[in-house]
Amino acid sequence: VESAAWRCATFPVDTRTCKIELSSGQFFQQGKDKEKNPVFYFRNLLPSIWRHDIDATVFALLHLLESFLRPKPRTKATIIILLCVENLSDYLDKKNTSNKRKEQYHVHSNLQLVHRLTRILSRHYPERLSKALFVTSGGWAKTLVSSRIKSYVESPITRSRIHVLNSLEDLKKYVNRSELVSFAGGKADVCPSAYQHDKTATQCN
Repeated sequence: VESAAWRCATFPVDTRTCKIELSSGQFFQQGKDKEKNPVFYFRNLLPSIWRHDIDATVFALLHLLESFLRPKPRTKATIIILLCVENLSDYLDKKNTSNKRKEQYHVHSNLQLVHRLTRILSRHYPERLSKALFVTSGGWAKTLVSSRIKSYVESPITRSRIHVLNSLEDLKKYVNRSELVSFAGGKADVCPSAYQHDKTATQCN
């Protein structure tokens, strides 16, 4: 009942309010894990400056997730969450060889955003989550994930699906390197669809 009421109040998302976030490539689906579940990526280092609109970030993520999952009621998703992973910016700088000046990347998340997203996903998508894989590199993100993130999740079953990893290398236990995107330590280039926000461009397999 709670989820039904929440869905009625949330969807459809007015994409005009989160157009910037939808086109940022912060959250997107690409490839599958070793169990053939679709993999979603959430990253918090991006070249643009975050406008600190938590609502817009949340609605962009929900729009993309719902657009993918709603037509596939039996599909479960694996979500990879990269929080303050320094070598993400190192990798992007190496790829951007045409730019002589090192590009600066900015954090696009905070404790409030991660807390809110975790609560929403655990309350309203518990049966659609195969696993959530967190990788952090220090600061508030490491403290949050290592000691507090599971306390935000009410269901013990959902808590058991949350895994805190020590490094990007550990992601290869769950996703083949050929499927894993480059900034997460894999071989796959990020598809252009990661930066497009229409319903038909939310995935790249």
